[in-house]
Amino acid sequence: MGADREAEEALLAAARELGVGPIELRNRHAGLLDLPAADGFVTFEKDLPRTAAEVYRTFPKKAREAINQATKRWRLEADFAADLDTFYDLLAASYRSLGTPVFPKRFFAAIVRRFPESSSILVVRHEGRPVAGVLSVVFRSIMMPLYSGEIADATRLKANNFKYFRLMEHAVERGLTRFDFGRSRLSNEGVVRFKCNQGFEAEPLPYQLDGAAGGGSTDPNRGFFRHARRVWTHLPAPVARAVGPKLIRYFP
Repeated sequence: MGADREAEEALLAAARELGVGPIELRNRHAGLLDLPAADGFVTFEKDLPRTAAEVYRTFPKKAREAINQATKRWRLEADFAADLDTFYDLLAASYRSLGTPVFPKRFFAAIVRRFPESSSILVVRHEGRPVAGVLSVVFRSIMMPLYSGEIADATRLKANNFKYFRLMEHAVERGLTRFDFGRSRLSNEGVVRFKCNQGFEAEPLPYQLDGAAGGGSTDPNRGFFRHARRVWTHLPAPVARAVGPKLIRYFP
């Protein structure tokens, strides 16, 4: 979290002064503070090959079969010139189906506007129809797909397999050297399984939890948030899309 123990203590003290809780310290490397561990988080990263032609061979056999279905059977196409509105439509629909409020569109517009050279939007299309999308950001030669969404039919079309395959090819074409697939909760078994099936290994994250700040669990799959997510999936899409940006700040 910080360069040394003194810096970490100062950051934690500042966070406590905000009066929020609990405080989850999302460390990439082991922290120096004597706080309880917040287990159950993993991350997925790996080096990219030197050429785009080699990307396909970095996927396990079953993942390559899914990519073949996407390209040969379903003839999916990758659109790197997609607009923000198309991506946001996919994201909002996907978040609702997962029971999670969506961030406001202006948040993503700000990312694209502030980092025009480092951000990109990829939309996968089937017969011209958008079926999956991802907004990515580049940092220190690392491609990071930060936000993704898809329609319900994306699994049958193998759209997500194709989406990340093309994104990795694109990253290599840009001269990037590493792909960060992002963190996941181990309780989200489907997401963890998908990332592992793409040839990534789960690496535990040494998160910590500051109980002094008070509050309950930060796991959205438990307690109140579990019930709230179940209710959210049954809201009419226009309602979820309108209210979600106002409530997302209250969800972990």
